[in-house]
Amino acid sequence: MQRRLKSRKEEQKEIQYELKQLRLERNQDLGTPSEAWLRERLKQLFDVLQESSPAANKALSALVGGEIILEENEIPLRKRNYFRGKFRLNVRGVYNFLTGTSALVEGTVQGAEVMIDFIQPDKADQQREIAKRMYDAEEPEFKIAEALGVSRSRVTKLIDEVFELRGEKKPDGRSRRSRLAVKHKEPPPYQAIAEEVMKLFREKKEYGEIAAALNIDRNTVTSSVKYWHEQRGLPVPDGRTRRKSL
Repeated sequence: MQRRLKSRKEEQKEIQYELKQLRLERNQDLGTPSEAWLRERLKQLFDVLQESSPAANKALSALVGGEIILEENEIPLRKRNYFRGKFRLNVRGVYNFLTGTSALVEGTVQGAEVMIDFIQPDKADQQREIAKRMYDAEEPEFKIAEALGVSRSRVTKLIDEVFELRGEKKPDGRSRRSRLAVKHKEPPPYQAIAEEVMKLFREKKEYGEIAAALNIDRNTVTSSVKYWHEQRGLPVPDGRTRRKSL
């Protein structure tokens, strides 16, 4: 019963489609079509093509001249191949659908070739896209790994694959790392205590006094002061000049 009902519904859609075409042919105005009429007919064509019915098949066949050529292609880094469909829009078929007739259109040619790749979404492709976008935004690899929920070694492999697929050379990792604002998952000591160092710095404490107060090395104090100012785009104070002013 269900199969028969489905079949009858498809037949109903086909008959409704044919009725629309007959009514349009009967009421056809041979004058210049208006923009509103054209938009309405294109919308009807869109609606028909959204359905899974004989009417949709018939409309699609008319639009592509009755054939879509498929060719099999390999996908880099994937085991399965994919199909690429090629076809040309048939101007005569479009005209006949819009006007609801089967009249010949003199002097018409087929449209430009259209190609569609039938590729199922792949998780690795999505990961590579996100990884490359974050990589270009100067995000460290540990942040990319957190965003994707994968290991850092997996992120490295994804980035390597992106450059391989594009035929480009991957930039040197050490040079890129030096440009990053955040280089470590856990900030190094000189970054972690920068605020504490600057608090004593503003209290006119000498670097040696700051180091003793925080139980750190004097060089760590110097690095903290430099880091704090560079993060804010401020000039790093000269130690000798500051000592004279204290």
